Amino acid sequence: MNQLRNSLLTGIFLLLSTHHSTAQENILDLYYSGSYEKVIGRTTEYIVSGDTAFNTFYLKALSEVQVGRTENAIQTLERAAGVYLEDDRITRILAGQYHEAGDYVKAWNRYSALDSKNLSSLLMLGEILNRLSNSGAIVYYERAYEIYPENQKVAYAMGN
Repeated sequence: MNQLRNSLLTGIFLLLSTHHSTAQENILDLYYSGSYEKVIGRTTEYIVSGDTAFNTFYLKALSEVQVGRTENAIQTLERAAGVYLEDDRITRILAGQYHEAGDYVKAWNRYSALDSKNLSSLLMLGEILNRLSNSGAIVYYERAYEIYPENQKVAYAMGN
């Protein structure tokens, strides 16, 4: 089962890849084997040498999160955001990391830059305001409900 899951994830990863090479495959193998420190080391070398592949930044940040270095992951993602200015994937991941780190202002800024019809963004904007005890959270939950009336997460958020 895990092998099938890893195969599917690998396939998705490669489809999203902006740069595919043996080095990228090796990094992916290291990541899936749990060798996060090795991934961080290799991807750092690649980035220093000029590699700007999305997956290099992405796997480095994921590995940094896995070993508890959220601040490093945020720095990696900020650097990637400078390379991929219009890439919502980076914005969404970075917003999530700011949220996890408790930096709700930066999380808010990143989530609000995303499409206002995106369910996860609307829910996270509401969640951030809710955590800050701001009654404006209901506006985002209502907007999500208008677009996704059958969604259970939206219903749950509106009920709390």
